[in-house]
Amino acid sequence: MNIIQAIILGIIQGITEFLPVSSSGHLVVIPYLFGWQLEEKYVFAFSVLVQVGTLLSIIVYYRKDLISIGQSIYKGIQNKNLLKHEEARVGIFAFAATIPAAIMGLIMKEQIESFFNNPEITPYFLIGTSLLLIIAEFAGRKDRKIENLGFYDALWIGIFQVLSLFPGLSRSGSTIAGGVTRNFTRKTSGQFSFLMAIPILAAAGAVGLVELLQVPDLVSFLPVMSTGMISSGVVGYFSIRWLLSYLNGRSLLPFAGYCLMLASITLLFFHANPLANINFPIFNQNSEDDVYLASYDSELEWLVPEMNTCGEKIPGGGLLLQQSAWVNTIMENRNIHLCFGEVDAEGSQIYILGYDQIVPVAAGDHPVDTIPNNVLKDIFSGKVSSWGEVYGGCETCFLSEPENPDNPVTVWMYTENSQIRKEIEENYLNGTNISTYASLAPNSDFIRQSISTNSESIGFIPRGWIDSSIKEITIKNFEMEAGLPILAISRDELNGDLQAWLTCLKDSIGVSSP
Repeated sequence: MNIIQAIILGIIQGITEFLPVSSSGHLVVIPYLFGWQLEEKYVFAFSVLVQVGTLLSIIVYYRKDLISIGQSIYKGIQNKNLLKHEEARVGIFAFAATIPAAIMGLIMKEQIESFFNNPEITPYFLIGTSLLLIIAEFAGRKDRKIENLGFYDALWIGIFQVLSLFPGLSRSGSTIAGGVTRNFTRKTSGQFSFLMAIPILAAAGAVGLVELLQVPDLVSFLPVMSTGMISSGVVGYFSIRWLLSYLNGRSLLPFAGYCLMLASITLLFFHANPLANINFPIFNQNSEDDVYLASYDSELEWLVPEMNTCGEKIPGGGLLLQQSAWVNTIMENRNIHLCFGEVDAEGSQIYILGYDQIVPVAAGDHPVDTIPNNVLKDIFSGKVSSWGEVYGGCETCFLSEPENPDNPVTVWMYTENSQIRKEIEENYLNGTNISTYASLAPNSDFIRQSISTNSESIGFIPRGWIDSSIKEITIKNFEMEAGLPILAISRDELNGDLQAWLTCLKDSIGVSSP
């Protein structure tokens, strides 16, 4: 996931969390329609943070009401009558209304999570949201206000909230429908729905944050995900404000129509391309023949065009490709996995397809051409901090004098547990401590994008990632190169079509051992 994707998804979350059109459904469907390949571990972490963003927007919007509710509950405890004051009743009932969804969420956790990994079923839940809103529009008198709220009303609305555990069934849509069917006005139903969101989002966020801390490379990826959280919070605040104004006498039918339209588009997209999937770009498919499933680490994304070309040569059959991290063993639904370097694959067949060199790079328009290895070490250790210092020590290393010699060098490096970083440290830096000011990145694509947009940057990436926006820097009087083997791992010995596919890939890589 990159920053642009994070901002777009954060904005979508901020709008759709409160509008009755399902935020979870949009976060599943939008990447599916755009073909974004998002790693599952980061998708989960992102969904937790954007929910925290929208939670903060509710708290900020209802800050005065929440203070009043807290004061009323405190007075009720003192007077031994919690339900005496209206504000206290609303707060207690909002909390009580979250209990059914909380219980069902714990009981059905695994089943619910499976739906989030299945974008094909989400449009049917969106149709369910549309039906709920249509029913709500024509049901109930819509004349009760918040002061008439009772325990059974809250329980009824809470049962409706259970539906929102599934992606595509809107939380606000379900709870507003629940309120309207108890004869509350649309605006009152919306107000109570948003107050109900505070405990349920807080509980989901607390559970999610515990799992979030277990995500590998989380710290290096937080800047990207934080932009999504901020955008969801800011947009969410204005979304609440707009919707409450809209619900004051206006119909829910436009939202029902929108959900129906989005569901139809998604279903048409899926049926027009039945094997389309957020994680599975298609090579070639014949439903009457076998389909081979392959996966690859994100570091080998540059090799996808060649995988595609080689996959098209498989006669009669089909090949599906999934971007996925290695998880110690080959999943049962995969025939083969491609990755870099040394992998613990006991009990599996390992094939070496070639090697990719790890090389230093700078922006394509930067005047640096070569760098002595000792200067490279000084840059990454922090002893040399500006391009002017580099130029002063080696004028012949540049095609021309740097335009801004006083500008600091931005150093990009991989996280400590990365195999690529180990190769860099062992071969190029050889015992040099990397500066604490180095910017850490989760993968090569992130480094490539960062260097291409900042002409003062320098870093290392596999040679396969180099394009017109960046260039390789030659190491002066230095013959050693770092390289990692590109491996294909399978549970079983390969033959036939898959063996031919690997042979084609091996020929296309054409990089010998370092």
